[in-house]
This record gives sequence, C-alpha cells and structure tokens, in this order.
Amino acid sequence: MRKDKMHRVLGLAACLLLMLGMVGCVQAKPPREREPLPTVVVAVAPIEAAVVDVAEVDGDVDADAEADEDALVEEPELGVIDDEASEDEAAEDEALTGAEEPAEVDATPTAAPEPLPTPTPYTGPLYVVAPGDTLSTIAALHGSTVQAFLEANSLKSGAALRVGQELRLPDGVDPLYEVDDIETDLYIVRFGDTLNQIAALHRMPVGQLMALNPTLRNPNLLRPGMELTVAVNPIPEGAVVHVVQPGQTLASIARRYGVDVQELAQKNHVTDVNRLDVGQVLVIPQP
Repeated sequence: MRKDKMHRVLGLAACLLLMLGMVGCVQAKPPREREPLPTVVVAVAPIEAAVVDVAEVDGDVDADAEADEDALVEEPELGVIDDEASEDEAAEDEALTGAEEPAEVDATPTAAPEPLPTPTPYTGPLYVVAPGDTLSTIAALHGSTVQAFLEANSLKSGAALRVGQELRLPDGVDPLYEVDDIETDLYIVRFGDTLNQIAALHRMPVGQLMALNPTLRNPNLLRPGMELTVAVNPIPEGAVVHVVQPGQTLASIARRYGVDVQELAQKNHVTDVNRLDVGQVLVIPQP
C-alpha cells in the first residue's frame, strides 16, 4: 500500500520536472520596437493678437447703427412719387400708346371663285357595237376611218370592243339608223331566236335593235318570252320584195333575181346568210 503511494508521488514529481524542463526550453520573444508617431506642430497665435479692443468694437457698432438710422431718415415717405420713376412710367405709357395699331381688316366680302365649267354631256349620234363588229367594219359601214373613231372615243389603237358598247360618231359622220321619233313595235322572243335573226326579220341593223333595248347588252341573256322593241320599217313604194319560202336560201333568192348575195344581205341587214325564216320579207335591191 505504501509502495503504491510512493510510486504515485514519484510519478507526479517526474511529470512536474518534465513540464518545467519544457517551459525552460521556450525562449521568450524580444519586445517589438514601434516607430515613433510623427510630431504635429500646432501654431499658436500670440495672445495679444487674439485680444480685441472692447472699445473699438463698441465704436463700430455705434457707427453701423447711425448709418442705419440715416438710411431710414433718407427713405421717401409713403405717398411721395419719385420724379425719375414717374418719368420712366410716362415714357412707357407713351411707348404703349404710340405703338402701331393692328391694320383694319377689310370687311368687304371677297367674290367666291367661279366653279369649274361642268362638261356638257354628249347628245350626238351613237353606234351600238353588235356581235362580230370591229372598228374596221364599223368605220367601213359609216364611210369613215378607224383613226377617226379612235379619236372620237378616246380609244387606244388595238382597243377591244364589247357587245353593247356605245361609240360616238366622228364629226361629219351620219348615223346608220334612227332611234328617236320612229315607229316601233313589240316582238316576243321565240325559242332559238338570235339578235341577228330578229334584226334581219324586221330589216333593221342589230345595232339599232340593241339601241332600242338598252337593257339588252349581252346576247346570251336573250330568253323566250322576252319582249323587245323593234323598229317598223315600211317597205318603200315600188320596191321589189320577196317572201321567203320553205327550202329557200339567200343564195338561191339572189340567183333568182340576178343580184349579188352580199348586196342582198346588206340591203336587208342579214348577217347570217345561211339562215332565213319562212315568211321573212326581203327587199330586192334595184340596179
């Protein structure tokens, strides 16, 4: 028991000695030298300069007070107008009064601009384009030229025509037919009728038939039962006439009377030489 205690004491003593030896081996660091702080030089004014003479201050205060009193005394009293200011205001009033007055506006009403002349509508003779018509054929029928028709209708060379189109006649050209103040009648369209056939049946140009029926501008719109206005062309006195019989043609009729087929067709406004109606009246041209 005692031996154990002795051993413990010896062990503790050995540990203490070891620790002391380790502490002795550690060298203390030398103290760090610091640079001295810069010295600030403070300029101290002499005490005599900082001392202000009380009497001098009092004198300045009194002088300022007297100057303020003089300024107050010199101010004009209320209601007194400075002469110079009044002169300036008078000059300004004169300048305003003498300014040029705005020029007087002439109250006389100005005349309204004359309106542009209204173009006078054309009321001269017209030709209604029929199926198969061209400017060349139309000009030839009227004894005129293509150029004259182009100029009269403001058309360009090679312009296409449409059926039902109205063309003005050049100056000095007489119309081929009349549409005003003529005797007319009604015709009921039958199945298979054409404009050319109806016109030839009544010995009238197709253009005249279309001119008498302004709503009829498309031959394809011709329908059975439709009413058309046609011209009544009385046969001249002394004219030779022929009533078409079944089986007869325009060529056989022309041979019979010894006339030209084209002349016979033109006289009766026949456009289709291969088609005639039974009972149709033809006027035979005379030499």
